[in-house]
Amino acid sequence: MALWPLGVTPPPPPQYRAYQDVDLESVFTDAHGGRSTAVQLESRQMLSGVQKKLVFRKDENGYALPLHGAPGNVILKRPSSRYAGLVANELFCERAMQVFGPPTPVSHAVRAHDLFESERYDRVMNASGDIVRLHQEDFCQIVGRPPGRKYQQQDGPTFRDCANLLRRYSVNAAEDLSHFVVATIGNVCLGNMDAHAKNFALVTRPEGRQLAPIYDVVCTEVYPQLASELSMFIGEAKNPAAITRADLLRLAKMMGVASRLVFDAVEKVTTILVAELPSLLEQVASEADNTAILGDIKVFVRQRVEKMQRVLVQA
Repeated sequence: MALWPLGVTPPPPPQYRAYQDVDLESVFTDAHGGRSTAVQLESRQMLSGVQKKLVFRKDENGYALPLHGAPGNVILKRPSSRYAGLVANELFCERAMQVFGPPTPVSHAVRAHDLFESERYDRVMNASGDIVRLHQEDFCQIVGRPPGRKYQQQDGPTFRDCANLLRRYSVNAAEDLSHFVVATIGNVCLGNMDAHAKNFALVTRPEGRQLAPIYDVVCTEVYPQLASELSMFIGEAKNPAAITRADLLRLAKMMGVASRLVFDAVEKVTTILVAELPSLLEQVASEADNTAILGDIKVFVRQRVEKMQRVLVQA
């Protein structure tokens, strides 16, 4: 869905302007934001988050900027210089989440420009080769919370709220709840403390509304300047280091699922990380630049996995 001012008609057909490497570099290295702001206005883009990001159309000819609200099919993000190795970090976390089981966007590192590219799962190509939008709403929008209330400590949605909306709106609620539980444990083990309600969504496909692929997964805990508090509390635990078996039982009760589903998710995620961590790190190191952060992630994830495995056997 696209919104336009009264009296303004969207251009038929959608218009695009080809972008060369030099154009990409110019926009993403714009120190003061003037060029990137102009591009956003021309393209009618409004994207949230701390990273500089733009939507493009990508095909066999390369990248093209959508003009005047035309749809694109990829998002390109340039990491903030405040967070070293963010491309490698996010690429690793999304690849790990995919191995855990929940759907994730198809993502790549664009090494020439130190960009993170994510294919838009809420866009499809029709028979004519045109990009068609699929409607998506994040969990904050669905439960009626403004963006400023995306964290639980700011009166944002809780795990109970998220589970209830999946039961109410998803056409495949049982599977989506299972994926959501695994994603929750995956975020804990990967150190993603920014898994707030705007980073979960329902996408409307022809068969109905479903949990969207899990996006914006980053190991935030390797950056000391970022908060170490969970975006949504697990039981009574606000800090992941404080999670106990009792908190996992409370989480299951909050979400209205069997405790076995939560414990199985912990066992599944930790077992996969023990087995697959080296190969996942090696894979990402071969694809991205500025990968020194992967060493910190390796140490952190191993420590968190050991902690969560101890929680499983607590009396």
